Amino acid sequence: MTTIAVGGSAGGSAISGTARFMSGVNVLLFVTIVVHLIDVITGYQAFAVRFFLYFVLTIYAWLVVFNRGAATLDFGAAKLPLALSLWMFLIPYAASFPWLNIITGTETFIFLVTFIPAWPLFLMLTGGTRTTKIALILYITAWLVIGFPTIMTTLGNDLGLAKAIIPVDTFKTIYQGYDRFTKGLGVIGKNLWDLPVNIFRGVIRAASGEYYDYYTGSVDKNVQEPLGVYIEKVKAADPKYYENDVVVIYGLLKARTLDTTIPIKISYSCYEEDGENKKLFTARPGTTFNVESFDTIDLECNAHNLPVGGHTIKLAAEFEDFPTYGYAKVYFMDRERLRSLEKEGIDPFKFGGITDKNPEAKYTNGPVMLGMGTAGEITGISNAQTVPPRVGITIDNRWKGEVIEIKELFIQVPEQVTIPAKDSCGPRYEVTEVPNKEFSPETENDPNYKLTYKLKRISPGGKEEAKTPHTIFCNLRITDVKDFLGSTPVAIKYFRAKVNYRYKITDHASVTITKLSKGFIPSQGIVAVGSAYLPEKLSEDYNERKLQIIEAVKKYAVENQVPVSLALAVIDIESEFRHCCKDTSKRAGNDPNKCEPTNEKYCPGKTLKSDLNPPSIGVMQINSANSPIGCNSLEDIECNIKTGISMLRQGYILYKNGCRKAANYESIKAACENCKTGQGNFYHEYREWDAALRAYNGWGCPSTYLEAVNYVGSVNSRIAQYKQYEASS
Repeated sequence: MTTIAVGGSAGGSAISGTARFMSGVNVLLFVTIVVHLIDVITGYQAFAVRFFLYFVLTIYAWLVVFNRGAATLDFGAAKLPLALSLWMFLIPYAASFPWLNIITGTETFIFLVTFIPAWPLFLMLTGGTRTTKIALILYITAWLVIGFPTIMTTLGNDLGLAKAIIPVDTFKTIYQGYDRFTKGLGVIGKNLWDLPVNIFRGVIRAASGEYYDYYTGSVDKNVQEPLGVYIEKVKAADPKYYENDVVVIYGLLKARTLDTTIPIKISYSCYEEDGENKKLFTARPGTTFNVESFDTIDLECNAHNLPVGGHTIKLAAEFEDFPTYGYAKVYFMDRERLRSLEKEGIDPFKFGGITDKNPEAKYTNGPVMLGMGTAGEITGISNAQTVPPRVGITIDNRWKGEVIEIKELFIQVPEQVTIPAKDSCGPRYEVTEVPNKEFSPETENDPNYKLTYKLKRISPGGKEEAKTPHTIFCNLRITDVKDFLGSTPVAIKYFRAKVNYRYKITDHASVTITKLSKGFIPSQGIVAVGSAYLPEKLSEDYNERKLQIIEAVKKYAVENQVPVSLALAVIDIESEFRHCCKDTSKRAGNDPNKCEPTNEKYCPGKTLKSDLNPPSIGVMQINSANSPIGCNSLEDIECNIKTGISMLRQGYILYKNGCRKAANYESIKAACENCKTGQGNFYHEYREWDAALRAYNGWGCPSTYLEAVNYVGSVNSRIAQYKQYEASS
């Protein structure tokens, strides 16, 4: 294997054969891996930081490794490190160049940029040290375990295989198995990444005297339950888009509440950040909705008018009124007895028969850690003490999201304990006594907890404080020390706390907008969007023309994850595959005898129209009050098909769990609850694609128009004849 030559004119000795260069190569390998990890973690977004890091890396590599052994600076030795650094610095930006978008808009390209880093790979192949050889073995192993499954997945997505309809859904099964595996690796990686930060936090707290005030805890209840709100599986509907396209991002929101009687209020938005500003896009389903108990909701974001280049679209969900409950076990002992034991060198825990010397606070799962405790292992108390005992409550963020605001904080104290004054928890908080049921209905009549206190922040800065770990101390008063301690050497008491907060989580997807070439602009001035699947002129023969339309429907249906047979059945019902009409006086209605179709793809003024006001137009009979989705004119047959199929997909996302659970339930409540089919079935019984069909036709139920109320059944009755096109799509 060729090794790195160093020293230029000084003799070209090899690093692998020169012991004094080995450490330099090993350090350089470590530095290049760290720089690449920073690139990956920041999404290649931090331009100034990346420029600085690669500049320093190049200088270091040149002077310490490639130029070592030379009597003078060999500028020729700088060529290779400069080339490697320029490659790694510039290649992620290739997606911004329109003429490269044909390859760079793919998931496969993004994966290769991340998984084939030029600098580390070069050093592993040519370094010749024991460390570089071990690193190469680990790299090859990583390719076998992670790389090949990933590239198979990305190639499947780029070639459309991931969206193919396979009866047994084998691809999805493989993909989900890989997805779980990589997410597990991600958790391990995050913990390793966070380790230096947590160590640094501990050092700072210890140096500031806060170490004993930062109470760590462990999840005690619902340890396996993903309580809270999660955004998962965020991805673009298509691997790449063209200018003027409507970019569609899908995601999955999962929510699970601790208290099934209290719903979570969720605010949903999607946007792109531009410095301090945000460009908001259309978020579906709606911007606010409530979740009770457990639910899974499909999210969609439609981004319009994105310029050519790379974009990062974020999906964000804020939720509030979500509680975290916690409790702490605290030890108390008579103060004089504790001092006496310490003087005699007797372990008070051993004296009291206590084996759990450092009990951890317990708190329910969720995005916020709620720690509790006291300053010492055992708190000494007496009626005569001047410094009151106190309890501390620590609030910290456990997730990658952001604590927006701490809304409420409650403390429940055991019998004989009070928080005596309004300022007992410091000048920033006002303490008030509240009924036990405000803490939790289950504790309203608990005989061991007579008092509940609510802390309200009265000084500014609460939102800033919520973003960082912070501890609140509350002074306590023991009303009767003797009764409180009882007859045992060590009294064990439990303190409870509850915090309600507002939290924000985000996830994102990256897309590339490609500039349309001149050849991509069809006749009539209509700008095509996405893939154009129909020829400029359709066949003169009706049956051949129908097959052409079917092929286009298959493409758009697969792209939008709509069953092909269902989309074709809708077209059959709506227009019998007619779009443009020869005789403009015979366009109304869907009677075949009233419209003799032409082979035109775009026919302004001659499109098949209904008798409604406003009319429904085109092959999918889309109400003209609707705007095209991802294209320019509903009178273009391809735009009509694309918009109609997109509407079916949107209807599925919004209504798949039934109209009663839809975000716009109030606006369709009357029809949802009262409308029935000719067979007597209520609209609110519809689920999934039946509900999507109902939404496509509209939620009304005119008594004289049976085709409307029976629309779902009519479409379903024709699906079977188009099933043959599912397998070939």
